[in-house]
Amino acid sequence: MKIDTRKILIKNTPSSGNRQHIPGFLQRKVTFRGLKLFGEMNTRNRFFNELSILLSSGMDLRFAFEVLIEDVGREADKKIYRVVYEAIKGGKSLHEALAQAGMFSVYDVQSVKIGEESGTLTKVVGELAGYYCRVVVQRKQIISALTYPTLVVATTFLSMLFMMRFVVPMFRDIFTRFQGELPSVTRFIVSISESFGLYTLIFIGILITLIGGCWLIRKEAAFRRIASGFIMRVPLAGRITGLIFRIRFCQTMNLLQSSDIKLLDSVVMIRNMIGFYPYEQALDKIKDDIIAGKSLADSMQQFSIFDRRLVSLTRVGEEVNKIGEVYEKLTAQYTQELETGIKSLNSILEPVLIIFVGGLVAFILVSMYLPIFQTGSMMM
Repeated sequence: MKIDTRKILIKNTPSSGNRQHIPGFLQRKVTFRGLKLFGEMNTRNRFFNELSILLSSGMDLRFAFEVLIEDVGREADKKIYRVVYEAIKGGKSLHEALAQAGMFSVYDVQSVKIGEESGTLTKVVGELAGYYCRVVVQRKQIISALTYPTLVVATTFLSMLFMMRFVVPMFRDIFTRFQGELPSVTRFIVSISESFGLYTLIFIGILITLIGGCWLIRKEAAFRRIASGFIMRVPLAGRITGLIFRIRFCQTMNLLQSSDIKLLDSVVMIRNMIGFYPYEQALDKIKDDIIAGKSLADSMQQFSIFDRRLVSLTRVGEEVNKIGEVYEKLTAQYTQELETGIKSLNSILEPVLIIFVGGLVAFILVSMYLPIFQTGSMMM
């Protein structure tokens, strides 16, 4: 008998006011198929959203995957669903099947494993659905905030290339007719223009070398320590990065504590799931402190990645034995702060870049016209 899966999904989809949080098949967000970054995140978003709806309807896991495979539109997604489905049919658990598929992160696999072991799989899948919905929205906000600066930088480079290769040489030919000494700033711009092509090639070569070198050593502990430390010190970008991983920490802790996982085991699991060097090092020390008898809050206050609010509310949660609820509220608060931070990034970058580009172009033009102004004043 063929099941009308569309009715099931529409029935269990929230009202229009909440659809942006748990979109169903008919509310899919636009994907950027050419970008692997968006492709993977959107695939995970759709997968957990739809699986959450089906499991909440009381469907068996195998039957839920049969429905997913039947209704999925993209062939690439269908292939992933089939890999997971075949692994489940072969006797593997869902988290083992997800690991075998290769598309899902350690965070996904470990979260599902927790849900299976604690009997809260439907809740965990729902949490992952909400998490990836927020991630997709946040990444689109970040890309939107960086699109304008990227266009400005690209336009600036093209303008510089045109001015250095065509405009400045034209002025240089005019200046050769003058016998007088050129201003130092003009000589500086002319000298740069003469070797601008070489400087551009050197810059591109250095950039490619740096990117390639960073990619090769990206998993080395020393590189991860230096890179994460640098990112955290960058104004505004460091704050946004800190909020992203603070949200992940709080959400995972809420998930684990709500599933009645012991605090020490929760810390160990989060350490393996978080994927950010400062947190990994901090959680290693926190684990040792908890074994030695320290409270979670007392251990967390040693590290700057945990702000005062997080430490204070963690202490309150420990005292009243409601850590899960505390971290759930903190996740919502930090998510709101992250959205505000992304908007601030856009509002700050735009005027800064306009001032920078305007100043750079004005500097070149003034340096080119300065000899003409001086010659005109000498003739008066």
